[in-house]
Amino acid sequence: MKLRSLAVLGALALALVACDSKSKSHRIEDDEEDTPRRRATSASASAAPSVTASAVASVTASASAAPPPSATVASTDDDAPPPPAPTEEPKPPLSKEQLETYLKDPSAAVTAEVFETALLALSDCTLDRYGVDYRCPARKSFNEVVRRRVDYKERARVSLKHIRHPKPAVRYQAALSAPDAAFGTEASDTAPKAYIDALRSESEPTVLVQLVTGLHLGARKSDRVKKVLVSLIDHGDSRVREAVLRRFSDHEVAKGTPGIFERLATVVEKDADDRVRAEACASLAATENDAAIPIFEKMLAAPDTPKEVFAGCFEGAIQMWVGSPYPKKPSKVAYEATMKILERPGRSKDLPPWRGMSKLGLAKTEFKTYDRDGKAWFDTAKAFYDKARLVRALEGIALDEKAEFLPRSSAMSALRQLGEQKRLKAMAPKIKVQKDRSSKMLFEQAERDAKEPTF
Repeated sequence: MKLRSLAVLGALALALVACDSKSKSHRIEDDEEDTPRRRATSASASAAPSVTASAVASVTASASAAPPPSATVASTDDDAPPPPAPTEEPKPPLSKEQLETYLKDPSAAVTAEVFETALLALSDCTLDRYGVDYRCPARKSFNEVVRRRVDYKERARVSLKHIRHPKPAVRYQAALSAPDAAFGTEASDTAPKAYIDALRSESEPTVLVQLVTGLHLGARKSDRVKKVLVSLIDHGDSRVREAVLRRFSDHEVAKGTPGIFERLATVVEKDADDRVRAEACASLAATENDAAIPIFEKMLAAPDTPKEVFAGCFEGAIQMWVGSPYPKKPSKVAYEATMKILERPGRSKDLPPWRGMSKLGLAKTEFKTYDRDGKAWFDTAKAFYDKARLVRALEGIALDEKAEFLPRSSAMSALRQLGEQKRLKAMAPKIKVQKDRSSKMLFEQAERDAKEPTF
């Protein structure tokens, strides 16, 4: 037994020696194989100082403008500050002379290089409250390039590349197309982060408004976008707050954002800007929270409610019983609040508001076979909804010379959607003889809508 044990131990010892020897051999081979790599790396490192400063700046600008690698997205903390924007303007692919030559040839095709050159040329322009200064020559050249129909994919890709350009005018124009590249069906894994970084770092309100406005799809798809939007609800510029709150009027965005109802309700009560309060009130309906109805009732009944806020809450009340998408639980209380405003006598330029009236055309009683949502809505709403009552109210508004053009026009559009073409035909002669300054346009619309089919 002892001899057998000794034999086993001896065999194990020989195996260990053999393994160690083989391991050393492999290490030696690996060392020899890595030596050229190390030498090359060392040579490259020692040669690095010879790179010119302009080349370094160019590489830095390019890296900042281009979308970051996917590995960075995976490891980035949502609360970490975005990487710094480039301070040096990127060089356009074409010279100024080449762009001018292109513009002289009306048959020349628009390439990505031409579009990028025209976009970067906007760095010579200033930015006003409404966008790039229309008097700037570079803007006129850019408009000519766009007029020739740039491929939208290339346009979006180039725009996203320069979404954090040092000059505000370029960033603003880039923000108009960049969302397609950031959140479209063919967006790369890193593209959303590039857009979100721009959104988080933007300091120019006019550019930020455009970045927020372009988030139709991005706010639906990205929880990070929703988080950034919530952080901007308290932004110092009222234009930014208004644009942000408009994004929350989207049901998919509002329902996917925790605590948004409470934030919207607070804005309705406390924000210093009436337009911002109006957007918040209208967006309350998108949360599908029944607690919004008392807020609508209060604002629509109070005599001192500012007209902008009144209009926003009116739209919210409509959306609580009919709209797109159809509410899952149409509210009888919201319906009665809506009808009270539509039927109120003493119409004026502020009563009824035009906001939300286009949605009333969706309150149909007959639906196409494929319109399951509409049928489901009517199955619930028919317990309280009176279509004839709504039609009478809309006709009264359309014929009332004291009401403003937009609500009258919206009332007629709603009647057409509700299948009231015969009624519109009968209304046209009554409008034709009116002396109101907009009666001619309304008469033409009545005749046109009377001939249009119901969809």
